Amino acid sequence: HGAVTLVLDVSNSMDEAPDGCGICGKSENHADHKGESNLCPDGSGNAYERSFFGGNRCVNCDQRRNAHVQGEPVCRYEEPGTHLEELQDAVADFLDSYVENANEGDKRLVSVIVFGTDAVTIRKWVDVTDDGARSDVEDLVNSLSTGNGAYLDREYLTNGGTNIEAGLVLGRNLLNDAEALAGIPASNQSLILFSDGAPTA
Repeated sequence: HGAVTLVLDVSNSMDEAPDGCGICGKSENHADHKGESNLCPDGSGNAYERSFFGGNRCVNCDQRRNAHVQGEPVCRYEEPGTHLEELQDAVADFLDSYVENANEGDKRLVSVIVFGTDAVTIRKWVDVTDDGARSDVEDLVNSLSTGNGAYLDREYLTNGGTNIEAGLVLGRNLLNDAEALAGIPASNQSLILFSDGAPTA
């Protein structure tokens, strides 16, 4: 059995995207996105190197420079997603791995808290070994937006600051719910914080 409360940052900065490629993190003009130039056409991976004795022929393949080719880039540049999108992907990956090795009858409880300037519990303890409950948590997290008015449709009040402490306090309170967590040892109870930076509220 296990219990994890997820404490999720939905402050304004979570709408920002990190610098660099969404796959490798390097800048768009990095060599990894261009591919090495002037590669020998024989597929050896060697690059053009002028022969001292052969004019503009290559010492590695004996071909002229204009016969050399552009290599495939190591990575195709991809615009990065926002921090919130990365959080949503991370939560989905966590939920899958959390239940992956659960035996029949095991409990895998999850609760969800969001915080900005304030914090609120948006899902109390549910057992995500149940496919429906797991999908419900994932859909709820995927529906999140950031900043002022992010939860008006759900009557939640969370503004644009980063009040990590408020989120952690609510998380601690959920982990102190002895009735909800009956039968789950303290060693199997955890809190996971998802945030993009330091507290500002």
